[in-house]
Amino acid sequence: MRKVKVSTIQMQMSKCLEDNLKKAEMMIREACALIVDTYRAELSEKNPDTAAFLIEVQNGLNIKELDSLKKDKVDADEVLAEMQEKALAIYEAKKEEIGEEPFKELQRIVLLKVVDSKWMDHIDAMDELKNGIGLRAYGQKDPVIQYQIEGSDMFEEMINSIKLEVAKILMCVKKREGYERRSTVKITGEGREDIDGMINPELAQEEKKKVKAPIVNEGPKVGRNDLCPCGSGKKYKNCCGKNA
Repeated sequence: MRKVKVSTIQMQMSKCLEDNLKKAEMMIREACALIVDTYRAELSEKNPDTAAFLIEVQNGLNIKELDSLKKDKVDADEVLAEMQEKALAIYEAKKEEIGEEPFKELQRIVLLKVVDSKWMDHIDAMDELKNGIGLRAYGQKDPVIQYQIEGSDMFEEMINSIKLEVAKILMCVKKREGYERRSTVKITGEGREDIDGMINPELAQEEKKKVKAPIVNEGPKVGRNDLCPCGSGKKYKNCCGKNA
């Protein structure tokens, strides 16, 4: 039963993300809407404090300022329209800077990386939900129904998280001079280094300069049947060397 449910979720997610991959602009528009909806109540106040919202916009979409926030009365829908317009302009500028075909390939790799990470987190979260869902019965709630409701909400949160993360990467990516794409891109390891290097070239160069020092065990070698050097009186194999 669980395999069928997971398979169904994977199919739904695959279709949703495939549609969005064909329309990157739509993902960016939706990411803007998600951010505005999160702060809509605050923006609707008489004298809204827009500092936190603007930081979110700057960090998430690489948009430096919004003229619609400077008005005496802030309109959330007007803010959203300006955000989407500026975000799409940044997207087009990035595409022109990197090149249309390389940028399309980058979009594909970024989506694979983000989906891989978010999907694994979602699976772990669903396992935790399953292990603790029985406690809902103490609150006079049907655990099966609650599992379906909460699982559906978590799936929607994952999809929204994917949209926000993909939009953030595409908005903040930088062209790396002398960059050559590896013949095979992996989701982890070298593939992550490829993308991270394009997003933050300075950090990537610093990481490459770091040389990992070999691990050297100092002090005399302790046999498994010798007394543990920690002073417990136990044999090494039954004390500090138990997991060695």
